[in-house]
Amino acid sequence: MDTLIYFVVFLGLIAAWQIIRSYELSEELRGNDREEVTERDNRLNSVLIFVGMIGFMGMFFYELATYGKYLLPEASSEHGPQIDQLFNVTFILISIVFVLCHLVLGWFAFKYFRKKGYQATYYTHNNRLEIIWTAIPTVVLFCLIGYGLTVWNDVMYAQEEQEGAQRIEVYGKQFQWLARYPGNDETLGAASYKFINGTNAMGLDTNDVNANDDIITSELHMVVDKPVHMTFRSQDIIHSAYMPHFRVQMNCVPGMVTQFGFTPNKTTQQMREEMNNENFDYVVICNKICGAAHYTMKMIVKVESQEEYDEWLGQQPVFYADDTNTSKDELIVQKGTIENSSL
Repeated sequence: MDTLIYFVVFLGLIAAWQIIRSYELSEELRGNDREEVTERDNRLNSVLIFVGMIGFMGMFFYELATYGKYLLPEASSEHGPQIDQLFNVTFILISIVFVLCHLVLGWFAFKYFRKKGYQATYYTHNNRLEIIWTAIPTVVLFCLIGYGLTVWNDVMYAQEEQEGAQRIEVYGKQFQWLARYPGNDETLGAASYKFINGTNAMGLDTNDVNANDDIITSELHMVVDKPVHMTFRSQDIIHSAYMPHFRVQMNCVPGMVTQFGFTPNKTTQQMREEMNNENFDYVVICNKICGAAHYTMKMIVKVESQEEYDEWLGQQPVFYADDTNTSKDELIVQKGTIENSSL
């Protein structure tokens, strides 16, 4: 149906163009091919431009009132309100400049259209105007950038790895996300692209004892009101781990490790109740176009209590014993037995 509509519109445009062309040819045959622009034409065009500009501004405010709530979802992290305030200040400032500039353009087109006997004033140079339109944007942008840097420093440096923070690694590859958690040693094992194979998708170093009890999942779990320190890696190309509700976005770059820290402050269940949506889930999505299936690259995020998190984590198989589906507690016993027997 959509294809048919596009086809009809396309044919309509061709028909309109043919009609206009036929009119132009007929005028040439009558010797009236030279069109004279009158003062009335100029006035009409000036009115149409101004009315069009008012309509354009009206559409802008309508779109803002109708769809503005979809710009960002509700923040669910401690630093979220700071990011939202910075976003709102920037958006309001840009909107004011946008509206004023277009209204001035529309007014000038309406007021100063070409009239007989009117000679426009021509300025070769005006120092005062040059200083005004250079100094004002400079001061405004300087203040805005300074405010942005302050927020950036507060968010980035205040969220450096804290004592007792969760350690989680997020790993991106076409077109999937994986999450890695440390075991009871609370240390993520070493990893490298050299070790990637069919059963070792994240390239963990099997010679590193810290990697033996790491847990790899396709779902991301975090504890509410507990700091989380995330590291990010990529297997193939640049991905961007974007968690809109937590106001977090970090590039995942092949060959290097990036990081970000934050504290989630609303559980998944709280958000479901607030939104009256039992199907709601936080997500990690890719915010860099990374290939044909980029749009499918998503991972579910669960924010829960410490008890729920511990129960879920305890049910996950560890990396070293993945083939036997050995639980984390069983692996700890096995490792202890091996270490004692080697003494």
